[in-house]
Amino acid sequence: LTRWARGAADNGYILAVPEGGGGPWRYTEAEHDVVLDTLRDLRRRYHADSDRVYLFGLGEGGKGAFDVGLSHPDLFAGVMPMCAGPMFFPRKYWRNAQYLPFYVTMGTRVPDFAPANMNQTALREQFESWVQRGYNALWVEYKGRGTEWLGGEVDNMFDWMRFQKRSFPLTRLGPDD
Repeated sequence: LTRWARGAADNGYILAVPEGGGGPWRYTEAEHDVVLDTLRDLRRRYHADSDRVYLFGLGEGGKGAFDVGLSHPDLFAGVMPMCAGPMFFPRKYWRNAQYLPFYVTMGTRVPDFAPANMNQTALREQFESWVQRGYNALWVEYKGRGTEWLGGEVDNMFDWMRFQKRSFPLTRLGPDD
């Protein structure tokens, strides 16, 4: 939370972090509910622009950002996973990113996604599919870095968010074209 506080204040964003978690992302309905309940609570308490809601996660939280974002693409203007990639279910519904921009920051030494690991290859193939289809996806790679806070990207992420807005209404979710 504190790592984002200055940038959020400087750019006029409300910053919220769901309570709980801290362990591995398990791809459960309960985990989704924690994120979605936090979003609902924000909308009740504050005058939040629903077309400018972004999802960020680092490491296991990044896996959650992929999972929740791809499960509910109509709720977010963009997803920014850091040092994480989609695993399990999100790899099945990757087409939901058709109208959901992604800004993925990855270190080449992230254990699940090190270059020799098949997950890195699968993630790159997924991005290639997104780019070939014209999806709004940006990949930033830090050579020699692992699962860690890549704070040099925060200002760039705020610049990127400035130009993203939720695609609504979604007319065609998940087609192959």
